[in-house]
Amino acid sequence: MMRGTAVFILLGILLSAELWRANAQAGTSAPITDIVVTVHDITPPQTCDEHGWRIEYTRDVTFNGDRAWRYFVQYVNDDINLVHYWGSGYSAYVQDYWVLNETGISESVSAYYAIPLWTTTYEAVNVEYVLDGDHVLWEIRTTLTCEAGVVTNYEIVSQAADLERDDLPEPKANLVLTMNDIVLFGASNDRGTREILGTIAACQTFFVSEIFTPRASITTYATIELTDTPIAISGVRNPPVLIDVAENYGQAGGQAIIDECAGD
Repeated sequence: MMRGTAVFILLGILLSAELWRANAQAGTSAPITDIVVTVHDITPPQTCDEHGWRIEYTRDVTFNGDRAWRYFVQYVNDDINLVHYWGSGYSAYVQDYWVLNETGISESVSAYYAIPLWTTTYEAVNVEYVLDGDHVLWEIRTTLTCEAGVVTNYEIVSQAADLERDDLPEPKANLVLTMNDIVLFGASNDRGTREILGTIAACQTFFVSEIFTPRASITTYATIELTDTPIAISGVRNPPVLIDVAENYGQAGGQAIIDECAGD
């Protein structure tokens, strides 16, 4: 696949995998059997942009048992840029992630897949896994190719699965590149001023461990893993320009340094 110019990665975790597993197991009293998720009446997506893409469809859900849990994994240009499940802490950039606790229902879905990227050319895959405790029973896999803001290919596949939760990708920190200087501020002191911790210079890389939007806020923040410092990345004036890069960026045999930073 082509490697696009991704921006930031919504990866990280607020609760441990062990806590998620305990919650899932405790919440399921009757084993799930005979699960079927049928997708139909698809409205083809026409556009895609740097913030994501939307597709509408209807799905019928039937199963025997108590409740099933959902676990989302999103890939962009073969790279994971999101792992999300109940309790992981993400809310602003993921479609419905609650449990499936109803059976025999037909629901219309308007699924918004937030990449998010600041590029309009990419290939994206979003997989919604359905689990009974730690066992993966089903998956709904949606794929899309975006070329300069135009959808050139898409597909939805709903099919049975037989995996364990430990086989699924785990959240992790992700490497990004900044195209402008980012000043890092500490907490406000008793005089109401904020200490400057330092500056991440343009064309430097750093790891982002978490993306979050506070309640009742329009501002989205990313946490810099090294300093545990949040920086505003959207919803503010002049947000930093970040580009997602591979873990081997700038290394021998790895992703080449982008042209704008080749002289730095």
